[in-house]
Amino acid sequence: MTEKKKLYIIDVREKYNDNRLERNSSNFYGQTAPKIKRKPKWFYVYSDGRDVYVRNAENHKESCVIKGNRRLDGVNANTVYELYLKRKAGVNTAQKENDITLNSSYWFGIFEELGLEH
Repeated sequence: MTEKKKLYIIDVREKYNDNRLERNSSNFYGQTAPKIKRKPKWFYVYSDGRDVYVRNAENHKESCVIKGNRRLDGVNANTVYELYLKRKAGVNTAQKENDITLNSSYWFGIFEELGLEH
């Protein structure tokens, strides 16, 4: 993980018990990570020190369309991370993603941007 991107959603690799966000020292732009041949969409990621939020990436032409600021639920972050790893391995996780959260595309983009692989 690079030093400039210190948004620790939760340290999914360590699987902290409280599934909360650690203090943020930098915000960043991320992209959705589509599996099909679709252009990724940009979004802005930030934290208030407790929760992670996403909003439109105003400085990018290909921005997601998000109404206001969307809080990403950290409760399921570990489960979504496990799906992210399976998805990276080629497993179709679409149905489980939808069962858990409607924000998986943002989580996957964040995990990708932070370089969380295992």
